[in-house]
Amino acid sequence: MAKKPTYEQLEQRVKELEKEAVERKRAEELLRLDETRLEALFHLSRMGDASLTEIAGFALDQGIKLTGSRIGFLGFLSEDESLYTLHAVSRSVMQDCKVVGDPIQWHISEAGIWADAIRHRKTLYVNDYAEPHPAKKGLPEGHFPIRRFMIVPVFEEKKIVAVAGVGNKTSDYNKTDERQLSMLMNGMWHYVQCNQAQEALRKAHDELEQRVKTRTAELAKTTEDLKLQLAERKLAQEALRQSEQESALRNRIAQIFLTIPDEQMYGEVLQVILDALESKYGIFGYIDEHGLLVIPSMTTDIWEQCQVPDKTTVYPPETWGGIRGQSLTEKRSLYANEGLRVPEGHAPIIRGLVVCINYGGEVIGLLEVANKATDYDDKDKAFLEAIADHIAPVLNARLQRDRQEKKRNEAQEALIRLTYDLRKRVEELNCLYGISTLRENRSFSLEEILKGTVALIAPAWQYSEITCARIMLQGQEFTTDNFKETDWKQVSGIVVNGKRVGALEVFYLEKKPEADEGPFLKEERRLIDAIAERLGRITELKRAEEMLQEAHDQLERRVEERTTELRRLSSQLIKVQEDERKRISRELHDSVGQSLAAVKFGAENALNRMLEGTAKESVKALEALIPLIQQASEEARRIHTDLRPSLLDDLGITATVSWFCRECEKLYSGLRIEKHFDIEEKEVPEPLKIVIFRVLQEAVNNVAKHSKADLVRVSLKGTSGNIELAIEDKGQGFDVEHVRSVKLSKGRVGLASMRERTELSGGSFSIDSIKGQGTTVRALWQH
Repeated sequence: MAKKPTYEQLEQRVKELEKEAVERKRAEELLRLDETRLEALFHLSRMGDASLTEIAGFALDQGIKLTGSRIGFLGFLSEDESLYTLHAVSRSVMQDCKVVGDPIQWHISEAGIWADAIRHRKTLYVNDYAEPHPAKKGLPEGHFPIRRFMIVPVFEEKKIVAVAGVGNKTSDYNKTDERQLSMLMNGMWHYVQCNQAQEALRKAHDELEQRVKTRTAELAKTTEDLKLQLAERKLAQEALRQSEQESALRNRIAQIFLTIPDEQMYGEVLQVILDALESKYGIFGYIDEHGLLVIPSMTTDIWEQCQVPDKTTVYPPETWGGIRGQSLTEKRSLYANEGLRVPEGHAPIIRGLVVCINYGGEVIGLLEVANKATDYDDKDKAFLEAIADHIAPVLNARLQRDRQEKKRNEAQEALIRLTYDLRKRVEELNCLYGISTLRENRSFSLEEILKGTVALIAPAWQYSEITCARIMLQGQEFTTDNFKETDWKQVSGIVVNGKRVGALEVFYLEKKPEADEGPFLKEERRLIDAIAERLGRITELKRAEEMLQEAHDQLERRVEERTTELRRLSSQLIKVQEDERKRISRELHDSVGQSLAAVKFGAENALNRMLEGTAKESVKALEALIPLIQQASEEARRIHTDLRPSLLDDLGITATVSWFCRECEKLYSGLRIEKHFDIEEKEVPEPLKIVIFRVLQEAVNNVAKHSKADLVRVSLKGTSGNIELAIEDKGQGFDVEHVRSVKLSKGRVGLASMRERTELSGGSFSIDSIKGQGTTVRALWQH
């Protein structure tokens, strides 16, 4: 009989295991932090459609969690590192902070102590915020209290692009926190794996210790019982041997899990179980993330003997049959010692025992043994179930680690693909940005823009070194230096104002593998369409700019012509004003002056006669003066009326227009004037009355002098807040532009003065005339 280990030996073994556990726990703590960081990085790699704020918020939450902090913030620096923009703040700060108008941007030159991480370009620790510091500016009233914090700058090459801060950790911040916050969650899974393995080891140790205590008590009791019943001694010794065997088996399995790589671990564990249960065949399998039964380890000779067609080591649930399928479905252990059926060609199975490996209420694996020399019984089932319970937490840790490793590898591959795609998208954006830059330079002609565009196209395509391009637009052609037509091309039409006017073509000079559109990618289709669409818009804009420039030039010419006309008109108006003064002066001299001179001579003659005593002749002389005085008065009244009729101020515009029309009919005996008034006197503003009268006066005088018409229609009406004056005749008509230019050249400003009076008073003026059909003069004021 083999010598059993003493209690002291067992106790020494337990101490060794405890020491190993302490050392392993220390290493696993670092592994846990790394695994947490990698998990966050994996999650971040899947956030392709998230916004910058969402990504920053997630990263900050993970950083706070990783460093054991309560609060934190995360933001980004401007290109020159002078301006910091906040993108994420921890939720606890948002809930508890009472600062009014808290900014989201800071100038680094004005920032407090936290910006020392930027200024000194290294991580900043402040583990006692209450201590004085030269850069500290204090917290604003209502700010969330801070006890300690750590600020970590994020570098891109030598430039700081972001700054993350965490605070109010229960203990001091250290290099581990800096490393974890900087690298953000590398190695989380290794810690989980090791932690769970350690937990399983601790559980096994506790069970072993408990069993040792139990067995020790049983041995003590057995020793006493042996004194009384020697017959029971053999039974007690057998129980102790079995317990020791079970403990040794568990220790052996735990050692295998901790030290043997995955590809060997399943086979080593299975062999230990087969030896313990004295079975010929066996399998050790697990349930993968898809619910499939995977059997990485089975007895070697049974696989070689098996003649089942298409044999495999992966079994979906629909293929689970027999005692194995029943055990997995019902989640319980089963054994059978007869009636076992196997597929044709399978090695014969006489008797078998199946035990599920359960963890957290779910089946995660399977232990199966077969063809023991004797029947399987409840004792074998209990023994294998105990082994399965011991294996469950360690196996679950292994499976979780493998799944995370697989996800991490997939994430790394996705990240590589994403990086490549991102680089290509940057090249596409550079192309579109370059085109926009060409467009924004207003000094470039359309031809220069098209030449610049065709040079930007090749670098944006997948195989830029063998890419050439051509732009055809409105009969012009622009190509790259290496241009050559081939069979591998993409084409997109250039559309201007809804009409195709050209095309953009991209060629590969060599044959390349088939992709989404021949050798071209779907992203390249979108890019060529976007470039063609922009070229169409640029062409439209350039045309519009050319038309606008042409209109501007025409307007400049018209303004110049109008300015010349106004200067000429101003000169003529001055001349007319002087002529009018001269005329009034001559009339005053010739008519009123002569009349007053005659009155003067007559009064002197009458006075002389009165002095001579001839009263009768004096009376006759004075009576002769009365017609002269009357004539002088009429002449003065006529001149006054021509300057401004007093009737306009006394009775208003309608009465003045009626009076003027009657006077014209008297003056021009062959002319008849029809009047139509549809306006109230109060509707006409006072400043506008003299303008209306002067336009009417000039227009009617022109009709009487030049039109050879016998009828003139004059209308003055107010409609919808507008005032309209119209003078219409059916005379001989004239060419308006010709007459205007001729009259201005001769110093006659009648038409121009009417227009100027109307427009200066805020109205619009028009003359419509057709030779042989008459003329209509119209002035319109809106008020």
